[in-house]
Amino acid sequence: MKKKFLLVLIMILFCAGCKVKYNIKINEDGTVEETAVASETPEFYDEYTHTSVGLVISRILNQYADILNEKKYDVKTNVYVNNDSGVTLTKKYNDFKEYIGNSILYTQFTDKIDYTEDGDKITINAKGKFSKSEQNQDYFYIDESSIIITVPYKVLDNNADKVQGNTYIWNFDKKSNKDKEIKLVYSKSKIDNLNIDYSVIIVIGVIILLAIISIFICLKFNTSRKEANKL
Repeated sequence: MKKKFLLVLIMILFCAGCKVKYNIKINEDGTVEETAVASETPEFYDEYTHTSVGLVISRILNQYADILNEKKYDVKTNVYVNNDSGVTLTKKYNDFKEYIGNSILYTQFTDKIDYTEDGDKITINAKGKFSKSEQNQDYFYIDESSIIITVPYKVLDNNADKVQGNTYIWNFDKKSNKDKEIKLVYSKSKIDNLNIDYSVIIVIGVIILLAIISIFICLKFNTSRKEANKL
């Protein structure tokens, strides 16, 4: 129970309905980086008239310091003036299977993540508890959330709401259907180069070309001047 509802307990702070960005980054070497960023608006913190934003967040987190340390999560408080403030939790795993077996955050969004391998083809599938009605509102509910998966491989199939390069984003809010599903299929044998900024390569190429032309013109000019001096 403690494991399943750790994120819920931490998020008591955000009982009015918070915003969460949940990031999973899969690296070329197979390691996985997990990051959860939860935040509330300045108006929410205004209710704590005699306590600073940082102190409110720290007091909540201190109650769960033991389990966060036990599970080796890095914790960072994010305090901003006139902007959303909250907390960031991060952790690294050796591979995706270790992530499924040891993460204590994704269970707020889904009871299960299916990870299947068929040769080089990997399928990630998750379903459930994305809508407010499916969450444990005795503690809090997530008002808006984004689940973001970044992969370096060639994606064969997905049902993301938005794609930015090799990053796939699913957005959930009050209107999200509880049966909304996350699906991502990729080939781990094919590296996707969508993260390369070709515009930078083009600019560098043009600069090099102009430099070569300038050098050629200077050499041509010096040669012509030397020949003219001989006359």
